[in-house]
Amino acid sequence: MAEVLVRDLRPEDVLGEDVYKGNALALKRGKVLTKEWIDRLHRWGIEAVEIQHGNEPVEKGAQMSEQELKRLFLENVIGLGNEYRFGFALNDQRRYEWLENLFCSIMKETKVKALMDKLEDWDPYTYQHSFDVFILGSLLAYESDFPNLRETAIGCLLHDVGKLKVPQEILWKKGALNGSEMAMVQTHPLAGYELLKEFKFSENIAVMARDHHERLNGRGYPYGIAGHEISQQARLIGVLDIYSALSLDRPYRNAVCPHKAIRIILQEESVDVKYVARLCETLEIFPLGATVELTDRRTATIIKIDDKLPTFPLLKEEGSARVFYVPTNRTLRIRRMLIRQQTDE
Repeated sequence: MAEVLVRDLRPEDVLGEDVYKGNALALKRGKVLTKEWIDRLHRWGIEAVEIQHGNEPVEKGAQMSEQELKRLFLENVIGLGNEYRFGFALNDQRRYEWLENLFCSIMKETKVKALMDKLEDWDPYTYQHSFDVFILGSLLAYESDFPNLRETAIGCLLHDVGKLKVPQEILWKKGALNGSEMAMVQTHPLAGYELLKEFKFSENIAVMARDHHERLNGRGYPYGIAGHEISQQARLIGVLDIYSALSLDRPYRNAVCPHKAIRIILQEESVDVKYVARLCETLEIFPLGATVELTDRRTATIIKIDDKLPTFPLLKEEGSARVFYVPTNRTLRIRRMLIRQQTDE
């Protein structure tokens, strides 16, 4: 590899290392550069990058081996950055390998990989976000006993594929979008539905893309449907879509801490709270002020959380003055969050 000034890059040069903008992964090692990507590196203020020599492996092609897909899975997990975002969810080796095998199996479908490759080229953040929702959605679908887990996992991975129809200058704009730009962004669920149907995906998968911005109170989009009209899969993705968007670094905005992201969802979004609770229980990350049940059946309130150690909050036992931290040896853990369940009315 050799370090090359961005001004000296040429189309077809191949990146030898990941490129970050702030804390967000912008381009992955092995990426074949185009004029457009070189122009972006200029705009991002990046002065030099590592470039591969001609005999080094280049960007992944249409087909990848099992080993290459496992490496891609690991790179994607690492690319999500904040090690605290998943709590203890990926600490279990069996759970990690199950997700890895599920990802590899899905990515062996030519049409899935083709769309994900296009999404990564079009907007690296949306690709990263989609993988994040796949990880969380697959875990929660398993915990929720969804009848067709693989179909739900594919729907999670491809839920934002409609962003391929949104101009890059809008997706990458710094600051607030104006009215027409927001209207364009809000076309992506229908665009995703149409694209997935064009690629012969099931109606259920296409509907997950179409309805993941619908809300229980009918104030979502594109159709403003409400309550029982929204599928359980779309409700699940709706929660995870917000959590991921808030808790991932973006080139123009720092991430919100996971427990704060959950609190924002509970306070500001009309979503299905049973999936918010399940997310908390799966990650073992809970918002400040939550009432929780411990593994010894005691009830407590979370009164303090360290942003760097969100899985070990300070608790106050209900009906007592006792205050204590969740022990680091995990002999006592939070079992579940006690939360009022919403109805479909």
